[in-house]
Amino acid sequence: MPKKSQQHFLFSPKTKVIDQSTIYLTNQDGIDSLENYIDLLEYFRSKEEGDEVTIVISGLGGDLNTSIALANVIAESKAIVIADVLGTVASGHAMVTLSCDAIITHSGSNLMLHTFSGGAYGKGMDGISSLSSTNEQLREVLLDYAQGFMSPEEIDSMLEKNRDLFFTGDELRRRILNLYKYRQDAGLNKGGMVFQFEEETSIDNE
Repeated sequence: MPKKSQQHFLFSPKTKVIDQSTIYLTNQDGIDSLENYIDLLEYFRSKEEGDEVTIVISGLGGDLNTSIALANVIAESKAIVIADVLGTVASGHAMVTLSCDAIITHSGSNLMLHTFSGGAYGKGMDGISSLSSTNEQLREVLLDYAQGFMSPEEIDSMLEKNRDLFFTGDELRRRILNLYKYRQDAGLNKGGMVFQFEEETSIDNE
């Protein structure tokens, strides 16, 4: 029996939990068209302060636009949203994970981030303009949801060099702590959510 991993933090909303629920985002074939997630978007928008939603999440990513929409609605939801990472969350699934208010990991949990994949259509230089715009769009989202987990310099390097970055084990857990500390120091936690940390658990993202 593997030793249970230590999370090294406690979190709690100041408001009393009114409703707790669990949903699953485990589509291994990939996050697809936004129209297939309308009910899920409306679900998060319908939640109230004091609600708590756990997303059991695992998958290799998918459509960029849908992933961004899911991340934005989760971050803007009044509910406390907790990502329960089973196995690998990559690309779009990782973006959704980092938009959550708290992240729970297990033995073998793995998070991968990279730039987008795809091409562009249009006349002449329009294709280049489109790709540049999409890259900047992704950078903006990563700065909103991954900053603290990664430094701005790491995000820029990943996008410019087309690198796949993998985080697992103790490094993943330490970076999650850094994310919490960054958000708490910046006043970004929702609903009065408070974290209490053990000493000497964070690392610098260089």
